[in-house]
Amino acid sequence: MNDRNALDISVLICTFNRAGSLRETLESLAEADRGNLSVEVVVIDNNSSDRTREVAEAFSERIRIRILTQSRPGKIHSLNHALDVGGLGALVVLLDDDMSVHPGWFQGVKSISNRHPDCDYFTGRTILSWPDCEVPAWAHHRFLRPWAFSFIDYGDQDVAVKPGQWLSGNHYWFRSKVLEDGRRFLDFWNSESNFTLQMAEE
Repeated sequence: MNDRNALDISVLICTFNRAGSLRETLESLAEADRGNLSVEVVVIDNNSSDRTREVAEAFSERIRIRILTQSRPGKIHSLNHALDVGGLGALVVLLDDDMSVHPGWFQGVKSISNRHPDCDYFTGRTILSWPDCEVPAWAHHRFLRPWAFSFIDYGDQDVAVKPGQWLSGNHYWFRSKVLEDGRRFLDFWNSESNFTLQMAEE
């Protein structure tokens, strides 16, 4: 972790045989305004058999890219591999391989983190983008959307996450200093929630 201050933001993307959606995600990151921020994207290839590596490498001239390979199946193993390899930025962002970020996303991540120096764990709004087809009524149910689609929207103002609310595993970030005690994701269902609880206990 000694190199973490060399970068402002490291974005971790775990992926498996989703080269098409990964391309869209990387395109949005490459186009986003980085300003004077030093950022990198770490693609953790979970032993894909498609063009995942080729797609990621194609963005190397537009944004700083690191490609890691984890042959053991599972997102948790891929995330922990990236944490073990280290060299991550001061802020570590977890982003899914089927998401596109807002043009001001990098600046927003940095800005809210600066506004709340006493907080180590953050999340942001996740808006659903529906395909060009009829969406079933149940998909709009306010209790189902967060669970089925990782929909998160707590409004435009900075708010603390309250009991009964949660941070979505597809879009959140934390300060890399919380990893200095060797903390890692645990290998069981909903491990990301457990990771949150470990941090809350401090």
